[in-house]
Amino acid sequence: ITLTITQKAKLAVYFKDRGGKDSKVDSSPVWTTSRPEVATVAASPDGLTATVVAVKAGSATISCSTAIRNGRVLATIEVSVVGKDPVSGFISAGPIEEQ
Repeated sequence: ITLTITQKAKLAVYFKDRGGKDSKVDSSPVWTTSRPEVATVAASPDGLTATVVAVKAGSATISCSTAIRNGRVLATIEVSVVGKDPVSGFISAGPIEEQ
């Protein structure tokens, strides 16, 4: 996801088994951020949702892990934080020609 430095977003995690069915977890999920100086994350009491808050421009990985069936499972999402008024760059291709 991309946020400006004035934004925050609600995140939700869910777990599925190989067959695509919902899977119960053995403990409350734990949320972390790879770069708290770029984006912070705060979990809800049950750990199934969290709020990510932009701090400064950069990128961070938000991770959520929990115990499930005698193992651990990890889910991640990449967060990009851009300035308040971001400028986007675009590349366009001209006509395709033979060499």
